[in-house]
Amino acid sequence: AWHTLEFTVGFSNALLRIDGNPTPTDAVDFAFPQEGRFLSLGAGLDGEIRNARVSAPASRTTNGTPIAWLRNHDLTTDAFDPDSDGYQTMEEYIGATNPTNGLDYPRLEISADGLAFATASNRLYEILGADQLASNQWNSATNFSGRGIHEALPLGTNHFYRLQISIP
Repeated sequence: AWHTLEFTVGFSNALLRIDGNPTPTDAVDFAFPQEGRFLSLGAGLDGEIRNARVSAPASRTTNGTPIAWLRNHDLTTDAFDPDSDGYQTMEEYIGATNPTNGLDYPRLEISADGLAFATASNRLYEILGADQLASNQWNSATNFSGRGIHEALPLGTNHFYRLQISIP
């Protein structure tokens, strides 16, 4: 008998339906080799499907860094710090900095206008402030979307500041 197979593959999960019915979860298995992601079928399935494999190239690493962005910087992984600036490649992607230039990394600086830092138009920025480091109590001083320019914000009453960057 012929059956209709439907694959739905997400970033970290997969669903296989046979004739509209979900398969047992032990019948769908993910493996993450260096070259990309693979969806393997077979364990727990009865019938004519035996060790079938469907593969597609990964567009992002397991950390979410785009593979194309890594290739643009001649890198194959985002889990190391090729320029020895203290930031792993995946952190440089989030910070919109160059992972192969040790002088380009996310940072806050003090300027005549206050806190200064570079922004990217597709990132969210939050400045956290604290009166003392020992308490480890950080409060949001401001947050905003980056505009792709060098920002300068007036210093507040806090003595210590932290920059957090995220991707919307």
